[in-house]
Amino acid sequence: SICLKKSLFSLIIFIPLNSVFMMKSHLILRLHRIILIAALFLAASCKEDDTSVQLKAPQTLTAIPSETSLLIEWGGVDEAAAYELEARSDDYAFSTRVEDTRYELTGLEAYTEYEVRIRALVVSGNYLDSEWSAWERFKTLDKTIADEFDGGSGTEEDPYLIARPSQLALLAQCVNEQTAGYFEPDVHYLLTADLDLSGYENWTPIGTGPQDGRYPYENPEKAFQGVFDGGGHTVNKLNVAYTGATTFTSVGLFGVNDGTIRNLHVAGTVSATTSCTDKSYVIAGGIVGFNIIAYEDAMNTRPGSGAIEHCSFTGSVSASCGNDPTGTADAGGICGMAESGNIDFCETTLDAAHTIRTEGGEISMTGGIAGSMNGGRISACTFTGTGVLEAAFNTVPEGYYVYAQAGGIVGSTAEASIESCTADFGGSLLVPKGGEATCNAGIVCGNSGSSITDCTAKFTGDASIESNGAISFGGAVGSLSGVGECAVSLVSTEMGGTVKIAQGDEYSDVHVGGVFGSASNATASACDALLSGDIEISSNVADGTTNVNVGGVCGKSGMLTAGCHAEWTESAHVKIASDRSNFGGVTGLTQAESNYAFLVGCYALCKGRVEIEPKNGTDYTANAGGIAGTFSGYSMIYPVVMEIPAYMDGCYALVETDFSLSGGTARGVAGASEAALLNGVFWGSTQDGVSETLPDSKAFASLDQSGFEAAIAEMNDAIAASMMAQLVQVGYTYDTSLGHPVLTGAR
Repeated sequence: SICLKKSLFSLIIFIPLNSVFMMKSHLILRLHRIILIAALFLAASCKEDDTSVQLKAPQTLTAIPSETSLLIEWGGVDEAAAYELEARSDDYAFSTRVEDTRYELTGLEAYTEYEVRIRALVVSGNYLDSEWSAWERFKTLDKTIADEFDGGSGTEEDPYLIARPSQLALLAQCVNEQTAGYFEPDVHYLLTADLDLSGYENWTPIGTGPQDGRYPYENPEKAFQGVFDGGGHTVNKLNVAYTGATTFTSVGLFGVNDGTIRNLHVAGTVSATTSCTDKSYVIAGGIVGFNIIAYEDAMNTRPGSGAIEHCSFTGSVSASCGNDPTGTADAGGICGMAESGNIDFCETTLDAAHTIRTEGGEISMTGGIAGSMNGGRISACTFTGTGVLEAAFNTVPEGYYVYAQAGGIVGSTAEASIESCTADFGGSLLVPKGGEATCNAGIVCGNSGSSITDCTAKFTGDASIESNGAISFGGAVGSLSGVGECAVSLVSTEMGGTVKIAQGDEYSDVHVGGVFGSASNATASACDALLSGDIEISSNVADGTTNVNVGGVCGKSGMLTAGCHAEWTESAHVKIASDRSNFGGVTGLTQAESNYAFLVGCYALCKGRVEIEPKNGTDYTANAGGIAGTFSGYSMIYPVVMEIPAYMDGCYALVETDFSLSGGTARGVAGASEAALLNGVFWGSTQDGVSETLPDSKAFASLDQSGFEAAIAEMNDAIAASMMAQLVQVGYTYDTSLGHPVLTGAR
C-alpha cells in the first residue's frame, strides 16, 4: 500500500515549475531546499511504517490425555486471528486451522506418543504469522486392560512381550482367571519397557491366590506359576491398597508366586488389611506377597520354583490384621512371606519417607527383604535406608505365643538360611507397645531358626522396643532359636546409633549383643563386632532365673562360641537400670543348661562407659567382666547329683572401660562364675577398679609385645586342647600395628 505521507511527497516533487516562474530566483532556491528536507523526512517515516511486526510463537502447550484423544491447550497470542496446529507420530500426520486456544485430537492410538506444534496466524495489518512453537510430546492413556500382549508366543525363546501397563494388567487377568495358555508353568513373559502404573488407583496383584481362605500350598489356584523376566526395567508408581475378606490375604505386584520372577525393579506403595476377625493371615511385599514351592503331593500335583532373583524395591509396605486380635501380619520389601523357595541378589532401599510396617494381632514379622521365611534361602541380598522398620500390634497383645520379629534382611526364619547378605540401616527399628510379646530384632534378622553365614551389618539409626515379654536385640540377629540347627558364622557388625529397651515384667529376660542377642543350643564362629553407640535398658526383671544380659558378641551365648571378638570404642555407652544385670566384653551370660557351654578363642577390647544401677532394689546383683558378665556351668542335685561345667579356652580381654556399678565389682574375666573350667585365659587393664580372682585366669605379664607373645603360646595350646578342637580352627598372632593379639584362620 502507498503511505499518505509518500503521496504528499510525490505531489510536491511534481509541482510544475512554471507555476512559480514569476518568483524571484532566491525564493525559488529556498523553496527547493524546503521541499528536499520534507522529502527526506517523509521518506524516513514511510520506511518505518512499511516494516511489519511478527507475532510471538504460542507458549505453554499442555495436553489432557485419554485413551484415544489429546485435548491440546496453549496460551493465546495478542493480535492473533487464528492458529495452525500440526500433530504427528510415526504413522500419523495431521494439520488444521483453529480459531480458539484449544483443540482436541481424536481417533488416536492408546498409549502412543504424539508430537504437537502451534503457530499464530494474522489476517490483516502490519503483522506477520509467528514462527512455529517447538515440538511438544504428549502421550495418550493406556487401556485399563489390553486386548493382547505386544508379541511373542510364551515360550522361553519367544516370550510374551509386555510393553505397556495395560499388558501387565492383562497378565494379572490371565493368571487370576486361569486363562488357558497364559497361567500355566513354563509360560514365559518379558518386560520390554519401564512402566508407569499411576493410572491404576488400586492395582490388582498378579496371582491373587485362593479366595476360600486356605493357604496357597493347600489350594494353589490363582498363583503365578510361569517365568517373568523384567529385563532390568522398572515398574513405577505401584499402588496396592487391598482389603481381604477371608483368612488369607496376600498382595504385592504379584500376590502369590509359585514361579520365577527376575530382573525386575519396582517403586511404589503396597498395603493390605482384612475384614476377617479370627486367625487372619495378612501378607504384603513390594514384589511378591506370598512365595512358595508347590510340591507334588496329595493336595498338589504340580511342581513350582518359588524363585525371586535380581529384583529391587523402593517404597513403603504395610500389612495389618485390622480388628483381628488373633491375626498374623508379615511385610517385606521384596516378599511378605516365603513358605519356601529362594530369594537371591535382591535389594530394598528404604528412604526416609518410607516405612515397612506390620500390625498383627498376635504375631508381627517385618523385614527389609522378607517378613518371614520358613524354608529355602536368602542370599546376596542388600538392605539400606533411613526409613522405618516397625513390628506393631493392633491391640496390646496377651498370651504366651505372641511375637514381634523385625530384621533388616528378614523378620524371622525357621529352616531358611541367610547367606552373603548386607544390611546398612540408619533409620528407626521399632516395636512399640508390645504387651506380652516376645520381641526379637536384629539388623540382619529378628529371629533365626537356621544358619546365618558371611553377612555384614551396620547400624547407625535408633531402635526402640517396648514389651513385657522377653526381648533380644543383636547387631546381626536378635535370637538364634528354632527347630533347625541354629548357627551364625563369618558375620561382621558395626553397632552405632542408639538402642533403647523398656521391659516391664519381672519374669522375662533382656539380651543385647553386638552380633546376636540370645542363643539356645546354637553355635557362633568367626564373628566380630565394633560397638560405638548407646545402649539404654530399663527392666523390671527380679526373678532369680531372669536377667538383663549385654555382651560385645552376644547377650546370652549358646552351646559354642568360638573365634569371635568384640571391640568397644571410647564412644560406646551402656546404661542399665535393672535388679539383675550381666555385662561382658564378649558375652553377657554364658551358662551351661542341658548341654555343655564352650567359649573358645574369643577376645574383647573394652573401652567406653558402663553404668549399672538397681531398678526396684529387689535381690539386686550386677556382674561385669572383660570377657563375661556371668560364666557358669550347671549343677543339679535331684534326682541325681550332676554337674555340667562351662568351658573357657584360649580367651582374653583388655579392659579400659569406665565402670560405674552400684554395689558391683568389675572383673578382668568374669563378674560371676560357678562350675567353670578355664584354660589359657588372660586379662589386662590399667584401670584401678578392675581386678580378678577367678581360678585359672591370669593377668598378662605386661601389656606390651613381650607380655602378649608370652600369653599367645599358652592361649593357642588351650585352643588345641579344647574339647571343641576338631570343630574350632583358630589361633592367635601378635599384630604389631594394632599392638595386641588377633585371631587368624577363624572359621
